[in-house]
Amino acid sequence: MVIALAVFLPLMGAFVTVWLSRRNPGASLLLSRLFLLAGLASALVISVHLDAWNFSPPETQSMVLNTGVGATP
Repeated sequence: MVIALAVFLPLMGAFVTVWLSRRNPGASLLLSRLFLLAGLASALVISVHLDAWNFSPPETQSMVLNTGVGATP
């Protein structure tokens, strides 16, 4: 469900911002900032949930994968 918010919030924010910009520019600015913060917060929750940030030291050595032809430089 949270992943759907990462797609829905920016699209909804863009729609509401354009719709409100002619009627009430102050409210449009406020809502666009709120949708921006909500989208960033949902992206943060998704990245934490998927363990995208790993601050622990690596337990094994790095693996070098050679792709292409020839030796590594």
